[in-house]
Amino acid sequence: MMIEDRKGSRKLSWMHIALLPGILFFSLLHGIASSSATEFRTGDLIKVRGETVWSPAQVTRDYSWVPYCGTHRETKKNTLTDFLNGNHESLLDYELEMGTSQSCKVLCIAHLSLDDLKRFELLIKRGYRVELTLDNLPLLMAMESDDDRRSRQGYPVGEIIDDEMIIHNHIDFRVETQRNGEASLPSSTWSIVGFRADVKSLKVKQPELSSNCTESSPMILNPSSAELELVMTYSVVFEEGEVAWESRWDAYTSTDYVIRSGKQLLFLSSLIVAGLLGVYSLLVFRRAANDSASLSPYTGNDFVLEEETAVGFEAIRGDVFRTPSSPQYITALVASGFQIASIADFALLLAVLRVHSPMRDKMIMKTWMIVAVLSNLLAGWVCGWVYSLTGGSNRARAVLLTAGLVPGIVFILFFLLNGLLWVTNAAGAVDFGVLLGLLSTWFGLSLPMTIAGAFFAFRLMGSEPVGERTNLVPSVIHQPRKGVAFSCRLSLLPFLVAVEPLILVLYAAVNEIPAYLFSISILGVLAVVVVSFEVGIISADYLLQNGDYRWWWLSYLSAGLSGLYCFVFSTIYIFFELAIGKTNLVAALSWLIHAAIACVNLGVVAGSISFASGYVLVRYVSRGGSYSS
Repeated sequence: MMIEDRKGSRKLSWMHIALLPGILFFSLLHGIASSSATEFRTGDLIKVRGETVWSPAQVTRDYSWVPYCGTHRETKKNTLTDFLNGNHESLLDYELEMGTSQSCKVLCIAHLSLDDLKRFELLIKRGYRVELTLDNLPLLMAMESDDDRRSRQGYPVGEIIDDEMIIHNHIDFRVETQRNGEASLPSSTWSIVGFRADVKSLKVKQPELSSNCTESSPMILNPSSAELELVMTYSVVFEEGEVAWESRWDAYTSTDYVIRSGKQLLFLSSLIVAGLLGVYSLLVFRRAANDSASLSPYTGNDFVLEEETAVGFEAIRGDVFRTPSSPQYITALVASGFQIASIADFALLLAVLRVHSPMRDKMIMKTWMIVAVLSNLLAGWVCGWVYSLTGGSNRARAVLLTAGLVPGIVFILFFLLNGLLWVTNAAGAVDFGVLLGLLSTWFGLSLPMTIAGAFFAFRLMGSEPVGERTNLVPSVIHQPRKGVAFSCRLSLLPFLVAVEPLILVLYAAVNEIPAYLFSISILGVLAVVVVSFEVGIISADYLLQNGDYRWWWLSYLSAGLSGLYCFVFSTIYIFFELAIGKTNLVAALSWLIHAAIACVNLGVVAGSISFASGYVLVRYVSRGGSYSS
């Protein structure tokens, strides 16, 4: 009767779990529909939006923080819906009409007070750049003395020439378009495939004269003056671009030589380390096969072995599946690791299919929210499976820890980061309503789905422990510190693989290059996953050969500690190499919390992968021993 119940529960659980790919496929189609090209007719008004002002090693500010004029409307992230829709930009008064070039048009005239002048002085001295978007495409500006492929995002607020500060108050927009349909059709439309600009500093006194936009006299900033009249002007040129709409983001993934070189170094180093570890892992499995073939059969309640002949795995054969210490915590960590890895896999799928652009797609937050919520089913299922393997008895605590341990740590770090940004009035700070919405989603959706996934897993695995029988008296571990020290040293391998992409990610994040941040993160995660899998095999083999049956935790820590090493390295790199703390302590703390969130996720994923590979090896060896009665 119990066997029939388990079969029925298996059908029930797999029937519900099979719905997950369908829901994910629906969200994928939703993302594809949201990333289609926007079509404009000749003469249609195109909206220019102000996003942020940023500078390397400084706190990013909202566009409204700059005392510019010409801001038509501002939208803030007051609710969770606004946060997911990305409604945090300023709509500007630039009048860009599709296909209509304009020369020296006045945007507005601003009368700057003494406080405004001091703010401009601060922005110019710290090298802030203004970030604008057109049709969701960020503005690019070519770097001086470089080819067109070397560009930077945004334009500088001003610059210092001969100890004099000048304000860039004129923008030459260059909009690249692509025709949709045949040119002979009167109803043909256009799509935007490029958004570039050059800036000037012009001391304009009579804005009605277009010839003033060619003057060479710059607008000099004098912070000691009581007031300054700032005339904002712009010109627009439309030209047909050479790239397709689907490839318009390629310009953002090839704008910096450091990142391109780093990708090559990352690939070569990861290939070398993965190849060496792969060869060693094959040798480990070969030796494990020989060991399992020579094991003695199980003849009673315990494995009775002569003390002088009990060596390696044979000495601890009856203890390898003994319940580990704190099984609820290792279950929660492994389940959360697989959940985060599934989200990363979905990101890789979107990148390969080019569904989402790497930067500022308004619908990407909604898609990630759907994927993150649905992935709790996987986390709950892994929780039930792993906890059944450990033979633990407190299932409810294991499920609650799965739903709250790692997400709780990440939320606390996010809360600290948001508080820091809110106190300093920096960009990216969300209101209390957004935090309340995230908490409601956590407790209202994520927790029930985790419980549902664990329920299906426990029904499938049954009420009895799934692991093999163990001895009544645990074996003595003669050198317990040796296994711990080996796992700590072994975790340096995933760290060495992750350190190079970590440097590039920090460089991309500080210099506001989100496209690199996305691509390099994916490459780094793939390299760490491969190495972590091989490290877990090596760790479990070493422990079994030395008579240490604590492979549950030590296999996890053999790669999981790489997250701690990466955080220590990030702290040193941020405060000493990038020297952010010397110029702005708030910015340094902000990047440090960002690094902490990333390292927590990295360590959890790496540890889960190494745990899984260690379990594969242990199960492979124990199966060769055949616990026959």
